[in-house]
Amino acid sequence: MKRWIIPLVVLPLAGACFAGMDSNQVMRVRKKLRQWSGATCMPENLRQAELTGFLKRENLTLEDILPEVEWMAITANDNQDPAKQDAPQGDWEGVCNQMLVLLGRTQDKRWLPLFERMALTAHNEYNRLDAVRVHIVSCGFDSFPFLKRMIALQPDDMGGEEGLPMQSLMLDWFLRRMSEQELSEEQKKELNGYFLARALSTTNASAMVQADEFLQRSLPAYTNSRQRLYLAGKKNMRDPTGQMDGHFVPIKAELETLPPSDLTDLRDSFPDLPPLPDDAPARSPVKVAIAVGTGIVAVVAAWLALRRRKVRKAA
Repeated sequence: MKRWIIPLVVLPLAGACFAGMDSNQVMRVRKKLRQWSGATCMPENLRQAELTGFLKRENLTLEDILPEVEWMAITANDNQDPAKQDAPQGDWEGVCNQMLVLLGRTQDKRWLPLFERMALTAHNEYNRLDAVRVHIVSCGFDSFPFLKRMIALQPDDMGGEEGLPMQSLMLDWFLRRMSEQELSEEQKKELNGYFLARALSTTNASAMVQADEFLQRSLPAYTNSRQRLYLAGKKNMRDPTGQMDGHFVPIKAELETLPPSDLTDLRDSFPDLPPLPDDAPARSPVKVAIAVGTGIVAVVAAWLALRRRKVRKAA
């Protein structure tokens, strides 16, 4: 099951800004929001028109009802708590989703604490992903630090047929933005460096395949790189769906036909990447200093010996 954020539509203001709502109007708004959130089978333009018409009849604007939208999102999440035995029946997952989407459309940063809390603690997995989506819609690339924290909280052994949903969602958004040239070169480099490091460190085949597909499209030098050859041959991966064989075996075979000189070392561009297993062992500074010192002493000794021989011959 997948939920996708519907295209952002700016609801027109309806009526004059209302100073406040009485308890009866609050109840009408909440009832309407719950009904509206369940009407997802309707064409989107009709749904928007219906909500706009309701606001106009109530002499309200979208801004006026946003606190009730927040309340409804929180309530819908609470009603999905397995420990809450007396929760009313209803599609609370759908209600929570639609309320988060409605808040996300505003692109107002004041809702970010709610999105982050929902992303971390919502009872329903799909609502957690919904919260991540609206966070991205609201912040764009500024969501990156939060998203890295979210991915870091997921166990490395998560994922199955579809891999890690959080990483997949994140990669999809950033790839689309990169294709639309909305990210700067610095931002692209930060993304590529992060996913390179993650691919090299993960033991989850699904996560590695997702990162590989992202990097192949976003970083041309990655395609024929030493790092990709290493990834294609990684051992001891958690791979219940056989993605190492299905995805990486052909890549490994192709890269192994290239001479080593044709393989790019991405550490030239990303110096913080870890060393690869087939790297020549680095010599420690102390050993290098000792070797240099020994060489100098030997040269000096040879020069002194030659000089002494010349002095004896001259005598």
